Amino acid sequence: MIQNPLISVVIPAYNAEQFLDETLESVLSQTYENWECIIVNDGSTDNTESIAKKWCEKDERFRYFYKENSGVSDTRNLGIKEARGEFIAFLDADDLYMPNFLEVCLENLVEKDVDLVAPKMLEFWNVQNGVIEDEDKKDYLYSGKEGIALFLHSNRLTMALLCKKSVMDEVGGFTWHKKAEDLHCWLKVLFAGYKIYRLGEYYAYRRIHQNSWSNSELNCTQEIVEIIHNFKQKIVQKNINFHYFFNLWVRRYILLKDRQGKILPNIKKRMEFINSIDSKYFPKILLKLPLGEKLTKLLAIQIIKFKKFSI
Repeated sequence: MIQNPLISVVIPAYNAEQFLDETLESVLSQTYENWECIIVNDGSTDNTESIAKKWCEKDERFRYFYKENSGVSDTRNLGIKEARGEFIAFLDADDLYMPNFLEVCLENLVEKDVDLVAPKMLEFWNVQNGVIEDEDKKDYLYSGKEGIALFLHSNRLTMALLCKKSVMDEVGGFTWHKKAEDLHCWLKVLFAGYKIYRLGEYYAYRRIHQNSWSNSELNCTQEIVEIIHNFKQKIVQKNINFHYFFNLWVRRYILLKDRQGKILPNIKKRMEFINSIDSKYFPKILLKLPLGEKLTKLLAIQIIKFKKFSI
């Protein structure tokens, strides 16, 4: 690796005028100075373009691209394609780097001999007060069968991270065009044999607001069920218990809760979605019966509990 390599920061932006100035300021404030920042406008209808171009005039390290609206996966992929750096760093248009983000991530990637480094992110609402943090300050290395299994249980990363561009090129970038596209990508990285390192310390801020992706009511659970099913062959080839993880996410999906902690209605509809993936999962006769929510829930739980090898 060359000394002081170029890092390409990729920021997908859709109607990001409210937060984009603050986000780009956090990039400009990095202690590591050999970077370029690629802002990709995903067909915004607000002032995202004018704000981005203002920053390009302010510092030539900022680069701006526009594309018709097609979602965050295509938007990040365009940024990866246009990147000139040996390394790619990602940042969402409403989040913030701490000043030493790039420096710390690059140091750890080189020293630990890994392919992707992601620190933890402090969550905050709109302004940096009342930040939410947990007590787990350990670093974790994810690789091989064990790493894949941990990511099948839950996504261990946020989108503020640094990785080798060659890794993104080999796995094809983001190829899942629904929610949870990031988890899909990290699983591809792990299945390809690469190593992911998560830092236990905080080096970025994750903004939670009304329209933020992480504030989604359904929390991407439906899409994760699909993702795990799509990776079935690779999971089985790694001698990982596919049925355990599929059933785990089916249960989470059937028992989805709202923000008040109440199980969402229309359980039968969610059961029908599972059957659209595996037609034998829930007995069709059960879905035809005029049962109430409570009884449907109890029957669904029992079926999931004793489900074995229908898929």
